[in-house]
Amino acid sequence: MTNKIKSSNKLIDNKLADCRQTKTRRGVLLVLENSQPLAAPEILARLKENNVVVNKTTVYRELDFLLSKKVIAAVILKDGLKRYELQASEHGHHLICLQCQKIERVALDNDLDKQEKAITRSRGFKVLNHSLEFYGLCRHCVKK
Repeated sequence: MTNKIKSSNKLIDNKLADCRQTKTRRGVLLVLENSQPLAAPEILARLKENNVVVNKTTVYRELDFLLSKKVIAAVILKDGLKRYELQASEHGHHLICLQCQKIERVALDNDLDKQEKAITRSRGFKVLNHSLEFYGLCRHCVKK
């Protein structure tokens, strides 16, 4: 009998319903479910903290698999480091604190679809994806 990944996110459960459920996959999803976007080495460290012993290659393989299933998304911020987060049902952006490095996902009321379509019409440039980050100080750091 296989252990099914049970997360608090129904979207994840649906996307992985027909997939093999491994200890590493469950561990990676649990780490990402309870954190801000993390780089692969950070995910590996958190897995070790949770007593999930796995090698680096396996973690990268799992990240690639979860990306292909659209369960997670890759986020590349100003520092150029690729981080991973659970794929949200809506497109989101990030608030990045320059002091404590906290990263928070934020959904905007104004969807950028209109701007993307205007760019395609006026410039002939087909937008495949976009990224928008806000850099500043989080509520906690502003109070310091």
